[in-house]
Amino acid sequence: MTTGICLMKRLSRRMGHAAALMLLVAGTVAAQPAAREEGVREEGQPQPGQTAAQERAAQERGTLALPPPGPAPVYAGEPLNVRVDVTITDQSGAEKPVVKTMSLIAIHGGTGQIRTEVTMRSPGSQIELPLSIDVSPQLIGRDRIRVKLTLEYQTHAKLDQGMQTSNVKESFSFALDNGKSLRLSESADPASDRKVSVDVKATILR
Repeated sequence: MTTGICLMKRLSRRMGHAAALMLLVAGTVAAQPAAREEGVREEGQPQPGQTAAQERAAQERGTLALPPPGPAPVYAGEPLNVRVDVTITDQSGAEKPVVKTMSLIAIHGGTGQIRTEVTMRSPGSQIELPLSIDVSPQLIGRDRIRVKLTLEYQTHAKLDQGMQTSNVKESFSFALDNGKSLRLSESADPASDRKVSVDVKATILR
């Protein structure tokens, strides 16, 4: 009789432990959906503790569409060509100006050169008159260009006091807008009222 009572007590204790374990597991499973609901919310929904401004920002993020992409930027390594137009205006007094325009194309970061020369002969003399330019364009933005320019321009003219040879040598480093002209210089002749001006336009060839 005593042995039977002991067995029943042991069985009762074991069943009590199993029941407690089953109740613990059931409580944990029931708590998981609630935890997920508290911790995860859809994008664009206000979160607990947010201010009114933060809630509006969250709602806007969930409802507003992204803006369309802008134009593709010009990168430093992009292989674009640049056309450079150099205009020289030579004027003496009230006479009609002499205009000379030279154009060349150079790749971004590259160089371009023009070399021309005229030989003038007269009894007992010979004069070489060069006209040369060197350019190096570089893109610094979608519509901005940095240009390095070297220019040599020489003329020979007959004046009241005799023949005169004028030589203009100039070097520039400047930036300008795509497709727009820029006057770089206006130089004066030290022996006369002659003036020489230089204008440059650079255009990106896309």
